[in-house]
Amino acid sequence: MKKLLTKFTIFTILGIFFSAYFSEIPHAEARAGHHSSSKDDGTGSIVLTAIAILYYAIYEIRRQKMLKKAKKDLADALKDDSSWNLDGLKEVTKDIFLKYQDAWMEKNLEPMRPYMTDFYYQKAQKILAGEAGLKNIMKNIRINKMELMSVRNYPGKDGDMFAMEIEGSMIDYTIRESDGTFASSPTYRKKNEDFKSYENRAKTETSSFTEYYIFIRVDNTWKLNNIKSEFSIIRDVIGLSESKLKQILEQEKNSTSVNDDVFYNTSVDKNIKNQTARNADENQEKSSQKRKNEPINEQENPFFPK
Repeated sequence: MKKLLTKFTIFTILGIFFSAYFSEIPHAEARAGHHSSSKDDGTGSIVLTAIAILYYAIYEIRRQKMLKKAKKDLADALKDDSSWNLDGLKEVTKDIFLKYQDAWMEKNLEPMRPYMTDFYYQKAQKILAGEAGLKNIMKNIRINKMELMSVRNYPGKDGDMFAMEIEGSMIDYTIRESDGTFASSPTYRKKNEDFKSYENRAKTETSSFTEYYIFIRVDNTWKLNNIKSEFSIIRDVIGLSESKLKQILEQEKNSTSVNDDVFYNTSVDKNIKNQTARNADENQEKSSQKRKNEPINEQENPFFPK
């Protein structure tokens, strides 16, 4: 407790000090994953900046506690189940993350059905339906770092869960489907910036993002069950009640979106893929293959939150 209070005090002092020099705070641009990428509108105040930095201090202290617990829980799970392999979990996360960006930009989630629980597929479809007339453009997508934030291990396979923090960057903006004109919200324009300059900046500058992909194991296969933008709610998502978890698993067994193909069979080595199942998704695989092969740079951007 003393160590945490010391960290908080240090961050508080730094926050007040740096607030005198920085008057811009991040805003958000809607994107795949239904959350945001950090952009700067240049209209923040010293007081708001100080609050933001203090929030960061509290955030980071709590985040480090979650990371430490996740590391211990993973080690315990690995003792009884070799599929709890960190590299394998990261590979699953990266692959599904990139596939999801492609599907979201094309406004067609059907190729994602084998990779998602029916619960989340239906939820994402409703969100996508609300984007009628608009199209989210995402380019130069890069994953800079991934961190395991939470682990939930049950006896057997079904119901196991993990949450992975993904930090990265991309060019991210919105256009109208009817004529291709720029349609990102003017909320994200800098002070005194004309619209054309804002459009050019949005189409050329990368913005950062941090999201939390939450997976559940169904029939020995990892499937995306939720995407969140705040780590603090991961406990609630990972800590699903027994009744809610049972409902999701039953929905999977009875859903038409679940097929017999195993895209990520966690009982085998991560390098052994179900090639037959992958061939069923060949078109989408080609579109994202170039990005998939890019290495994850674990050294870039040592800080994470959005």
